[in-house]
Amino acid sequence: MYVPVIVTTAELKVAEFGPETVSLQDGELKDAKMHSVPWVRLRKQLGTSEFVAWTPDMFGDTTTPDELAERTMFVVNAANLLNFLTITVEDPTLGTFA
Repeated sequence: MYVPVIVTTAELKVAEFGPETVSLQDGELKDAKMHSVPWVRLRKQLGTSEFVAWTPDMFGDTTTPDELAERTMFVVNAANLLNFLTITVEDPTLGTFA
């Protein structure tokens, strides 16, 4: 199995906040709780092929072309790479990566 992973030396952080606390004037985030994390999991479009015109009957009514092109990927702090690789192999709760 292949999973896209970006390894960085940057400190990774996530923020806990209510959407109403983001200023629409300057985008500043007020009253957020910041947490350092060893890695983050996200969904990203990583298409490498030409766009194909999908129709709902090909994949069902609830799937959209942008969802079909999305893949799970990880950004991992380099100091946590070995732990990440160990946990992802052993932890079935991480689900599918396609």
